[in-house]
Amino acid sequence: MDGDAVKVIKSWGFTPMNIITWCKPQISLGYYFRNSTEHLLFAKKGKLHTLDRVQGTYKVSDRLKHSQKPQYFRDTIVRCSGNLSRIELFARQRTPGWDVWGNEVDKHTEQAEMF
Repeated sequence: MDGDAVKVIKSWGFTPMNIITWCKPQISLGYYFRNSTEHLLFAKKGKLHTLDRVQGTYKVSDRLKHSQKPQYFRDTIVRCSGNLSRIELFARQRTPGWDVWGNEVDKHTEQAEMF
């Protein structure tokens, strides 16, 4: 792993661990390639040891609302890391037990409450 995202991860004191891939059965827009995946960067802080070593690094799941990640990924991270502090960057919704950061969190939360 390298690039700007990893530089940010490291500057915040985290250690990048894995790239987890969300495979979508639908193909979306793209300039050179039509994308059908999104990638989640998993990083840790401190001496966290995984509690569940049998997790894969990809999951096929249908698309949800605009860039909303499937709950599966949050559940997997909790299963692997236990009851520790967690943060989701570029989040689209608030999730109990998680700190979230993203400029669309409240927008999508308000829309969900309207229905």
